[in-house]
Amino acid sequence: MNFVIKNNSSRDLSQLVPLVQEFYPYAKKQMGFDTDASIIFESDMENARNPLGKTAYYNPSDYSVTIYVDDRHPKDIMRSISHELVHHHQNCDGKLDNIGPTYEGYAQSDAYLREMEEDAYRRGNLIFRDWENQKNIKENKKMKVTKEELKNFVYEAMKELLAEQSKTDLPDRARPEGGRRLDEEGEEIEEGAKPDFLDLDKDGDKEEPMKDAAKDAKDESVNENDGIAMSIDGIFAPNHYCVHHGGVNHNGKTQMAEAVNHNYNEELGRVTHYDMKLEDGTILKNVAFEDIQVTNASLAEGHGHPMKRDDDEKEEELKETTDEVVAEDTEEVTTEEVETEELKEWHNRSLYEKLLKEYTKR
Repeated sequence: MNFVIKNNSSRDLSQLVPLVQEFYPYAKKQMGFDTDASIIFESDMENARNPLGKTAYYNPSDYSVTIYVDDRHPKDIMRSISHELVHHHQNCDGKLDNIGPTYEGYAQSDAYLREMEEDAYRRGNLIFRDWENQKNIKENKKMKVTKEELKNFVYEAMKELLAEQSKTDLPDRARPEGGRRLDEEGEEIEEGAKPDFLDLDKDGDKEEPMKDAAKDAKDESVNENDGIAMSIDGIFAPNHYCVHHGGVNHNGKTQMAEAVNHNYNEELGRVTHYDMKLEDGTILKNVAFEDIQVTNASLAEGHGHPMKRDDDEKEEELKETTDEVVAEDTEEVTTEEVETEELKEWHNRSLYEKLLKEYTKR
């Protein structure tokens, strides 16, 4: 195939030329001509300013198609090329022999030339339309993705988000301002006073912060019944101290609550959050350990509420969020056949932002 594309304009046609190179062989096969044409792109700003200016013309003597490209959409230019290639086919078949130069209004005054124009409009538009549709369908069918495969794709993407987030420390939780604070018997504590802390190191100092007491208890026995020697690591290991009762802030005041569930953060080696049940039955989810005024606690062997590892909670939350996002996104997909590059682009532009938003707000 020896057809030539020549750009005499000052326009950047890098987007257009590959389409012409792909369309030309298709048009040649569909129209049935053997002799190649040359395609010349021209610029004429005076012509472009005329709303009824020229768009293209065909020269039978040298088999050239000339296209004016100023301020035109690539798709419109492609239609002009297809139209003029029909005239090229007519010329190759000898249908334009001895017709002489055309003139303004020739398609209205000359019946034969009108027939040639009707053929160019009809075949030119239809052949371009057929090529365009086949190209779009072909590109959309390069990869098939089922709903289940899409779900797995989203699931793996969210696991990556979780892995990145797990590398950061837990955020500090500010204790709400205002409200009353209660002691172990539920009595209001005067402003400025502090509740007794759990005496982890058994030294009788209940004003000592639990963190300091835990350090003092390192390598010492903290359970006289089973004789388990617990270090600071051991206190919050699977055999761990956990809160039973304590004061928590709710609706601007401190209320007594019972721990009914908690997590276990393996990376930190301790319990970090509790589900606390108030006296009226209200359950406060994921209350930080630091926000609980502990009044009663024991080793894990003695507690009666369930424990859930952070990994289990994250896995369950991940699956729920994955199902929600996939269900939402698959409603917008009209076909199960998605182009590979489009899928990647979709993930990079849209899915990542949506997953990040969905996960971080939970």
